[in-house]
Amino acid sequence: MFDERSQIRRALDAAGYLYDEPTPEALRECFADYVDAGVWGNLSLEDIDSLSIADMSNAIIRIRW
Repeated sequence: MFDERSQIRRALDAAGYLYDEPTPEALRECFADYVDAGVWGNLSLEDIDSLSIADMSNAIIRIRW
């Protein structure tokens, strides 16, 4: 079972966003920072809305670990 809050917390911690509340909005903002920095060259900021919480959190965790 996917525990969204725990997964978001794990992703935010991995990205160094230690003090942000583990909310979908915080995860999207964190992910947008990575996209804006060019971490995923195939994504643009407009693509973020089509990604799930699981997709974004897993991508950040994989990059950081």
